[in-house]
Amino acid sequence: MYFSTNNMEALASFSLREKQQIITLAGEKLTAPQKFVINILKLILLIPPFMYLANLAWGPFLVAVAGAALFYVVVLRPIYLSYCVEHLDAAIKQFKRMQQTEED
Repeated sequence: MYFSTNNMEALASFSLREKQQIITLAGEKLTAPQKFVINILKLILLIPPFMYLANLAWGPFLVAVAGAALFYVVVLRPIYLSYCVEHLDAAIKQFKRMQQTEED
């Protein structure tokens, strides 16, 4: 389980900016079911804060926002990265091709 791109051996030689670009390219290659799971998790993440915000209950709203941030870091990001690992090699090749065309 990856909590950060720093833990991915295939990305060790790249800078932070390059890692983000490669993960974005890998994310574009996700299958429809993988994207569906990620989007459902995002909905689960966003609904509670907006429900509390609609009721103007500030105490529960702040707790929901803190919980959403924790949920993102502990659950959503690792799942997204684990899905992206499957497409990482293709994304790295695509990134290197893009770099070569920019240099030419």
